[in-house]
Formats: sequence, structure tokens, C-alpha cells
Amino acid sequence: PSHQYHTEGRFDVTLTVKDENGFEKKFTKEKYVRLIAGVYIKGIVQGTFDAPRYIVGGDLLVESSKALEIKPGVEMMFLNGFKLEVQGALRAIGTKADPIVFTSYDTTGLDLIHATTRYSEPRLGWKGIYVYASGAQDSTVIDHCTIQFADNFGDGAIHAFAANGAKGMRISNCEISYNSTQGITVFSNDIIIRNNYIHHNYASTYQKGAGIYFWAGNPKVINN
Repeated sequence: PSHQYHTEGRFDVTLTVKDENGFEKKFTKEKYVRLIAGVYIKGIVQGTFDAPRYIVGGDLLVESSKALEIKPGVEMMFLNGFKLEVQGALRAIGTKADPIVFTSYDTTGLDLIHATTRYSEPRLGWKGIYVYASGAQDSTVIDHCTIQFADNFGDGAIHAFAANGAKGMRISNCEISYNSTQGITVFSNDIIIRNNYIHHNYASTYQKGAGIYFWAGNPKVINN
């Protein structure tokens, strides 16, 4: 049997079984099917993302010397366990009215209660944004973005890490919240972290630095 869905949402599925004597039994799975509209992507990415929603079905990589621009209002919805890795340049610049959203498809165990406490069930968040690129100031910018529901055992929802990595990066005017890891981890000089609202993140691995965790480096941290 098959069924065609025409709208987004979560739907119950019912299976009816009937034997040769006419006895029947129904089995129902509540909210078993979820339908989401979006552009499915994975692998190497570059260019401009301007569709309303992208469904990320594998790790994303911006290669060295390449650039990815994400337009205001775009939602990046990651299926479980995938990340965005930046070896080139990322310009994710939203606006106050139309922020860019990085989030998880399945928030089981990552809701507003469990994201900030120990939780016995397996968490299914996405793995965050890993920036290894170096360049001139503002070569990589994450501005007016909402970054939520990441879970990666202590790497941070935004991971600006490498001895010479993330140079020239700016994280500004973002809301970074309800991640089951640090909001930002830093191992870099010449990075600016400014005017962000970082709250309700839970550093379950290290039990410290749940907002911003400094491994090393000398970043500029202003008015967060």
C-alpha cells in the first residue's frame, strides 16, 4: 500500500490486518511519518544557498579556496549526526528580521528541558559548524544566525579550532542556545565574537565552558 502526502506535518500510520475468518486488528503508530519540504543536500558545497530550507543528509564540506554564501531567512535542517565543515570561506549573514537557522531534524532529548541536563536517552542532534579556514578579517562570517540543538561531546556548536585556523572569522549578533555541547569553542587568534546571546547550552563532556570554551588563542570577545 502507498499514500501520497500533500502537506507538511507529522502523520499517524494505521495498518489493518484481517485473517481468512474475517477477524481484523488495527495497529497504529502515532506521528510515525514526518513530511518536510526542502532541498536535499550533502557532500561538497559552494555558491549561494537561497531556498527557504535545506535538508542536510550528509556531512557538508566547503573546500579550500571555495566559498559558501547563505542568504537571510534560510533554514539549514541537519539530519542526525552531520556537520558543516569549512576549509574555505563561509558567509552566513542573516538579518534581525530574517535570521539564518541551523538546527536539527530530530530534537529528541534536545528539547528545552533536556538540552541543559543529563539525559538517559540517546541524543540525536547534528554535529555543528567546524571552521578550519584562515583568511582576511571577515572572510568567514556567521552573523544574525540561530544555532541550536547541536550535540558533539564537547567540540562546540561552532568549532573554531586549529593552530592557524579560523583566522579572520567573525561570530556576531547570533543566538546560540539549547546545544548539548559548548556554544563556541575557540583555538585561534584574530577571531571576533561580538554581540551574541549564548544561553542554555550544556557542556556534558567537560562540565565547564558551556558558553564559550577557550582552548587557546587570543580572540576578541565583546558584549556577549
